[in-house]
Amino acid sequence: MQDRYNIIERKSKNIFKALSKSSEKPVILKKVPFSSLSSKAKEYIVNEVNTLLRMDYIHILRYLDFEINKKDVTVDIAM
Repeated sequence: MQDRYNIIERKSKNIFKALSKSSEKPVILKKVPFSSLSSKAKEYIVNEVNTLLRMDYIHILRYLDFEINKKDVTVDIAM
């Protein structure tokens, strides 16, 4: 994700405000630690990503990008 987004502010432990390098539009990056999660929690993350993929409503954040970050062992979601 580092190649596509510039993080400009940390909002919480795993939530960041960033700018898209291609469009310079603001996005929210959510970094979900993956290595220590239970199987049920990992399933929840997959369901969350799949739900975000299907949503396209004006008043709901839209899924923009997704990556499994092997270096940080996180699932990174851009909204």
